[in-house]
Amino acid sequence: MKKEIIWVVIGIVVIGGIFLLKAKEKSEGPMEATEQSAQEKPADAMPMKVVTPPDMTDAQKAQATTAESAAAGSAVTFDVNGGNFYFVPTVMKVKKGDTVTINFKNDGGFHDFIIDEFNAKTDRIKDGAIATVTFVADKAGSFEYYCSVGSHRANGMKGMLIVE
Repeated sequence: MKKEIIWVVIGIVVIGGIFLLKAKEKSEGPMEATEQSAQEKPADAMPMKVVTPPDMTDAQKAQATTAESAAAGSAVTFDVNGGNFYFVPTVMKVKKGDTVTINFKNDGGFHDFIIDEFNAKTDRIKDGAIATVTFVADKAGSFEYYCSVGSHRANGMKGMLIVE
């Protein structure tokens, strides 16, 4: 009798887990856009392709942590790569008053680059395209940047701009 109850409980847990996973897949599926429009397709219209960040060179690693400027008010440029679902670098540091230029290259999928606090936003671009945005970092603090397409931000496509 005890064994039968244990097997029933295990069966319920396994079946419940399968239903939860399927429900999660439906609610967090990828969103892609057609070349003709920026309208999002339903999550189940395209298969999810997860791409990991490419290996970084020593120069990219140095730029990933900080772009030190000689004095506040300098021009600072970052080359940011993004794909499903990452940004490289994930942390950028600048000085308050710096003019910051982000050259965002899409490594795959359909993405954009946004920092709300500075009203910095690129267009949504497709695989291989590059978009640039420039703004003045006129506030000190830590500010999240992210991709606003579908659930990309929730899936980890975000990073941090630190303004000292």
